[in-house]
Amino acid sequence: MSCNSHFHWYYFDLHSADGYDLICTIHPVPFNSVFDIAIIDIYLYHGAETGVHHFFVKPQKDIRRSENPFSLVFDENNYIRKNGNLITVRAVDGNRCRLSLELVDPHPGQEPLSSEILPGAAEEDSFEWIVYTPYATATAELYFEGKTYSLRGRGYHDYNGGSVNLKQKLRYWFWGKYYTGDSLIVYGLIKDRLQAETRLLLRAGADGVAMDRQAHVTADKGHLHYDGPLGRFDFTLEPAVMLDRVNFFMPAVKAPLTIIKILELLAHFSGRFKILRPLQALLTNSVYRRFRAEGRDEQGRPLSCFYEEMEF
Repeated sequence: MSCNSHFHWYYFDLHSADGYDLICTIHPVPFNSVFDIAIIDIYLYHGAETGVHHFFVKPQKDIRRSENPFSLVFDENNYIRKNGNLITVRAVDGNRCRLSLELVDPHPGQEPLSSEILPGAAEEDSFEWIVYTPYATATAELYFEGKTYSLRGRGYHDYNGGSVNLKQKLRYWFWGKYYTGDSLIVYGLIKDRLQAETRLLLRAGADGVAMDRQAHVTADKGHLHYDGPLGRFDFTLEPAVMLDRVNFFMPAVKAPLTIIKILELLAHFSGRFKILRPLQALLTNSVYRRFRAEGRDEQGRPLSCFYEEMEF
């Protein structure tokens, strides 16, 4: 019998001034798979267009992890390493895709901020968010199918991990990152199956990073208002462009492992092959969407927003 209830992932992104958005997510233990695999997922957007989406898997048994300094290594070409204020990510899938990403943390002496984000969590439940470097200087080189992209901009890195079945516990989450001229505001809204909510707000800039773990925020997809310990923010957004929509299967009930694996594979291939596309609504039970929007802050200055939502 199996019902996936343990997961963690490392998230990295880079937003460049010339309109490129690079995302790399490394899942040593995916929340949406019962196979003994790790997933490396890479996206590159330019404006509203998806230039690259490539993912590949590695065996979980190959993972080697160490602390002080931190490293998570699959092999000589695929790893995360942290040394002082430098964070390095390498992801290589044969001759098809190669990513080299570096983030320089401007606050190397500050401890990462963390928060439990599961609403109404029981003592044995957990879903932790750790923000390692939200306001880094970042560079990247991405090669994909004969084309090379060289990127420079603002970088971000966090970690999520937990010990619950997300499909059973959660109903919805919204995660928005609002970039102004001199700061980043991160707003998270998480709703569980009983309608309990967690709202968090983080502010990062050249002067440091701070988090309000019980933030009183009024927000929707076109507006965010906050007046609290981290300052006053009143953002207005134009209609967003949806960059991606991913329908996927998440195990939610105990069932024979073979059955769950078959359902997971069928759901995966229904999103990759047109002939199976009509089955996607039957085979998937969760949806993830990613958006980009432009807007203005309370002083009328331009800002950009990169946000995601998931319905479980």
